[in-house]
Amino acid sequence: MIKKMFQGQEVKLNNMTPDPRFVYNGSKKTEGPLPSDVMLRKNKSASNQRPSIIKLGLIIIFGTSLGLLVINNILTINSLVKEIDTLSKTYRTIKSTNEFLIAEINKKSTYERIVPLAQRELGMFIQKTPPEWFELSNENNK
Repeated sequence: MIKKMFQGQEVKLNNMTPDPRFVYNGSKKTEGPLPSDVMLRKNKSASNQRPSIIKLGLIIIFGTSLGLLVINNILTINSLVKEIDTLSKTYRTIKSTNEFLIAEINKKSTYERIVPLAQRELGMFIQKTPPEWFELSNENNK
């Protein structure tokens, strides 16, 4: 049996239940202390459960595999960035070479360059009169 002293009186704590009465403005008088004044408050017992080894193992495996996936993703992205950089450098080189070749073609296809070359190497000349048009008769085509 548990006993407690309240205002000089010894109060038994067995079979005590909280007092269902409500006290407003001190109008209701009670004989002796209220049970809420003398009841011992029992703390909740601490949880003695340890986490399961299987759960801990699964959490560690999941966390490790997630970390490995993140690291693999970072490494893959870095290699792709390097590849993109080398490809863009190659593209710029090819583009500048193409622009140079287009400029060279434009330079070599000018009228001032082609006419003297054709006259000198191929024996061609510029005609002073326009060409004459002629028609073929059907008898010669047979």
